[in-house]
Amino acid sequence: MASKRAGRVLIALGALCIIAAAVLLCHNRAEERRADDAAQSAMPAVVQGIAEARAVRTNTAPARDPDSGVEADGERYLGFLSLPSLSLELPVLYDWDGVKLQSAPCRYSGSLAAGALVLGAHNYSYHFGGIAKLAPGDAVYFTDGNGDIHAYTVALTETLDPDEVDAMIETDYPLTLFTCTYGGARRVTVRCEAQK
Repeated sequence: MASKRAGRVLIALGALCIIAAAVLLCHNRAEERRADDAAQSAMPAVVQGIAEARAVRTNTAPARDPDSGVEADGERYLGFLSLPSLSLELPVLYDWDGVKLQSAPCRYSGSLAAGALVLGAHNYSYHFGGIAKLAPGDAVYFTDGNGDIHAYTVALTETLDPDEVDAMIETDYPLTLFTCTYGGARRVTVRCEAQK
């Protein structure tokens, strides 16, 4: 009798675990869709802001600082990132925080002008979820707030621990992209060099 009761309890616990997993999966998928929608809805405003900034430039006016970014939809964006091999084009927020990261990739550290620009994003499938698939030689482009395109090539991919912040940001590579691995235990890190 006790073994039957224990069996029922275990079955009930198993069912609860399956239900909890399904609810978590639905929540994560909904969060991913919201993030994709936010990034895709911001892209036209970012592109428009860049086009307007570019139109203001004349032959006699100097270009603005490439790190000045552009205002769009009440947020400041550094520009936008193009990953042709992943068929992705994403706006990049000017600075990082946990809330902003839920809508688009963000500048984590560094700058376009000084180099060592580090961009972070969640591992959502339409954000940086596929960057581990980038291969050496793949093209990466960043369009800054002036409309100038910075061309890079993937050099290598490495995996870092979350506490290896110095290894992430103290780099000779002009562009680094990173996201969490599935489960968040480590960081997929893609190093890019300037195209020659």
